[in-house]
Amino acid sequence: ISWVWLMPLLAVLVALGMVWQTYANRGPMIVVTFPSASGIEAGQTPLRFRELDVGTVEEVTFS
Repeated sequence: ISWVWLMPLLAVLVALGMVWQTYANRGPMIVVTFPSASGIEAGQTPLRFRELDVGTVEEVTFS
C-alpha cells in the first residue's frame, strides 16, 4: 500500500471509530405517554430527574 493511501485510510478508520463510540454510548430510548403535551418541544425541552438534566425530548407524536 502506498503512503498516499495510508492517511485517507487512517482518517476513515478514525471516523468509523468515532461513529461507533457515539452509537455505543447512547442511552436507552424511553417512551412516555401523556394526555397533553402542551409546552413540550422536540430538541428544546430538557428531561429532568431529581433536579438533574438527564436528556432532551427527541420527538413528539400524536397517538
